[in-house]
Amino acid sequence: RGGGVSGAPAALVNVSKGDEAARDALLAAGGAALLVREVSAGAPAAQAEAAGAIATLAADSARLAEAVVAAGAVLPLTLLLTWGAGAAKKQAASALGALAAASKANRDAVVEAEAVPPLLSLLQVDKAAADGSAAAIEAASALATLLSGDEPLQAAVVAEDGLAAIAALLRDGAAKAAGEALLGAFGACFGPAIAKARR
Repeated sequence: RGGGVSGAPAALVNVSKGDEAARDALLAAGGAALLVREVSAGAPAAQAEAAGAIATLAADSARLAEAVVAAGAVLPLTLLLTWGAGAAKKQAASALGALAAASKANRDAVVEAEAVPPLLSLLQVDKAAADGSAAAIEAASALATLLSGDEPLQAAVVAEDGLAAIAALLRDGAAKAAGEALLGAFGACFGPAIAKARR
């Protein structure tokens, strides 16, 4: 671990998980801001840990998700998708997906931060990495949340040749299910384009 505070995100998750009173205490003590600071300026391991903590907390509590977004988490998480280390990229994709799933306002904030292009870039499986499919799977899951029910955004992804990147996941055994789920987020009007991308 890098730095003395890198264990704080995990501690915050353990304290608040499944306990509403602990969540309230976490918010009152500035826990959301601490996580955002770690994502923004922590060492690589701390960034990954903080992003993972945000993903866990957001999935566990819509209130914590709102607090983390209000504290400014979306932009630094989006930047991690491009500039972070491997583990941080995976956790940032997971966090953005969990935040977006918590509320429409959060989803809109993630889209407005332009997280979709770097998430599409993460769909390329890193064959050299031990767990090269992990980041691609998390990115696909986040994209499915963002694209679901938003045909203009789906159209923008198709226009940027995003379907080719998604279809490539279908040829990776570990990521195939994530790729199918992501294609399932597209409206029926994109059926011909999806069929073409599958060839």
